Amino acid sequence: MREFFSITSGGKTAALVTVGRKFAQRIVKTGLTIVADFPFGTSFPAFDTVLQIRSLIVDEFLRKEVSEVFCLYTKFENVFSQKPQMIKLLPIEFPSVAQKENLPYL
Repeated sequence: MREFFSITSGGKTAALVTVGRKFAQRIVKTGLTIVADFPFGTSFPAFDTVLQIRSLIVDEFLRKEVSEVFCLYTKFENVFSQKPQMIKLLPIEFPSVAQKENLPYL
């Protein structure tokens, strides 16, 4: 949750699409707006549901309803350690020349 609130600080507003029950329950308590909710337990969402989520997010971005899209998720390391992760999905940012030089070759 701290990672999420770091995005919304500084006057930015957030339009939220939640996947899973726990995060949605916590967001409701904050009073923030949830645009769409896809409640799943421990199972993975069906492929057609993933397409709905993708379409919703991309459409909002292309209509300029949102300027950035982030994915906040929990990385499961082991039973005792789950770490929050956040990645920026949109707009896509390509690495600079300096960053490319430090990338390992395959």
